[in-house]
Amino acid sequence: MIRLQDCKKFVLDTLYPPKCYFCGAILETGMLCQGCKAKLLVTDEGRQVQYGVHFDRCISYCFYTDQLKPAFHRYKFNGHYHYSRLFGQWMAEALEESGAGPFDLCTWVPLHRFRRWSRGYDQAELLAREVALHVSIPLVKALDKTRYTAAQSGTERVAQRYTNVKGVYCLAKGNSVSGKRILLIDDVITTGSTLENAASALREGGAEEIVCLTLARSLHQASARAE
Repeated sequence: MIRLQDCKKFVLDTLYPPKCYFCGAILETGMLCQGCKAKLLVTDEGRQVQYGVHFDRCISYCFYTDQLKPAFHRYKFNGHYHYSRLFGQWMAEALEESGAGPFDLCTWVPLHRFRRWSRGYDQAELLAREVALHVSIPLVKALDKTRYTAAQSGTERVAQRYTNVKGVYCLAKGNSVSGKRILLIDDVITTGSTLENAASALREGGAEEIVCLTLARSLHQASARAE
């Protein structure tokens, strides 16, 4: 007997066949073609981790290269929020391979409420939801962004990036992070200014350990030492 859900899937796949998130090629299954996957510059053991002042380390799945940028921009700025499924899966894989954890909760670096309203979603929150689901960690909104700031992507100098986000994050009301081991999610780490400031707020709240996880990291940052 043919199930109704199988019929629906057949119709949808016929009318809207799955396409590669990167190049748009029609796929039989999945979200990325093998050619595009092979061109991604995935981090290896010696280049996967960056270290911070307020966070213990940051794990990244890949580097922020020209191969990733177009798809990432569609995800972050152009409403392709469903890309979070693939990106979150990759991030969860990087986390599991790193051996980091266990964690008491998973949270994310939030957008200001006006930017979230104008964009329609918070890209870091969607990634955090996917990661938390894959690795079975409670998802908690632990931070708020208290001041609207210019986008970090439009700020080139390291000092300007740090000043741009200094003091803009605080603990969300009603949440306690005291003594907690926290997985902090963001999309991309470049200078680390955003994650440092977000982690600082968690440290002030008494967080015991903060491990950051991003989809990508800047190719121009100095290679981090391996653990």
